[in-house]
Order: sequence, then structure tokens, then C-alpha cells
Amino acid sequence: MSSLSQRQWDAQRKSDQDLLIKGIILVLIGLVIVVSPYVAQGDIVQGVFAKAPAVGWFSLVLGAAFVLRFGLRRKAVPPRPEQ
Repeated sequence: MSSLSQRQWDAQRKSDQDLLIKGIILVLIGLVIVVSPYVAQGDIVQGVFAKAPAVGWFSLVLGAAFVLRFGLRRKAVPPRPEQ
């Protein structure tokens, strides 16, 4: 197994962190879209969000997949190279 250089290791780490951030944002968006028809005050807002449950669930599942992928990458990452 070849070891990563410091620059490659840092780039991989940044890529992993970006994946985590995207996953968390997608999960939050999905939760807002799925939950908002039940907690929204206005009828118009409830109507708008009630028409988009598939979008909310898709965002929620995609975000969860990104977070899971981050966890798997984090588990398989080699130790930081020595300088």
C-alpha cells in the first residue's frame, strides 16, 4: 500500500470534510421540507410544502448517504504522513 504525501492527505481530508458539510446541509433541507407541512402556520405555506414530500425525502436520503460515505472514508483513511 502506497502512503499518501502530505499534500494528497490534506486534499483528501478537505474532500471528506466537504462531503460531510454537503450531507448535513441536505439532511437539514430534507427535514425542513418533510416536517414543515405539519408545523407551518399559514395555509399557503402548508400547501406549498405539502406538494413536495418526494423532494424532501430525496434530500434526506441523499444527505444521509453523504454522511455515511464520509464515515466510511474516515474509517479507511491512512494515518497522517510524517513530515
